[in-house]
Amino acid sequence: MKNKITLYSIVWFCITLITITTVRGQEKKLIQASQDYEKLDYVNAQKIYLSVAENGYKSEELYTKLANSYYFNAQYDQAVKWYDSLFHMVEKPENNIVYLRYSQALKAKGQADKAMVFYDAFVTENNIKDTPLLAKDYLELIKKNSGRYTLKPLEQIYDEDKISFGHVVVKDTLYYASTKKAKTFLNKKMCLGRSELFVTL
Repeated sequence: MKNKITLYSIVWFCITLITITTVRGQEKKLIQASQDYEKLDYVNAQKIYLSVAENGYKSEELYTKLANSYYFNAQYDQAVKWYDSLFHMVEKPENNIVYLRYSQALKAKGQADKAMVFYDAFVTENNIKDTPLLAKDYLELIKKNSGRYTLKPLEQIYDEDKISFGHVVVKDTLYYASTKKAKTFLNKKMCLGRSELFVTL
């Protein structure tokens, strides 16, 4: 009996030691990841957060920062995945900006209906006064204002086989560069009430 107690004690001691070592190792990793995250080094922070999450560690801060690290690098597939995990863990995140980022990531992935829900949650949770419009109100505003203008390409600039770029307006003159050939190096004409000047490359 004494031998059994001794054996159990040794086993429990080993398990406790391993657990403490693992937890301390995870804590060190998270400290390093937080330092990288604060320096906006989201790529390195992401690697550490992902490693810790895949080892079974769960926390609101971990999932939030991991999702954000993907969001800030426009990796919306993974951002949505980890925001999903976050909202399965907590009903209401500590930082309300998560609603907006999740909404934008969902929209980027083509999940417009779900994106609208989380955008509306962002507006509601933040009690926004200056922008009281919910997603459905924006859609109505867009419908109301659509068709007010007819857009046409500037014929002197547009050519299916050529490229025009780098435009800038200085006073009453529009300057741009183009691969489109012109009869003269500089060509000036009136266009939409402005003088147009372009350089061919």
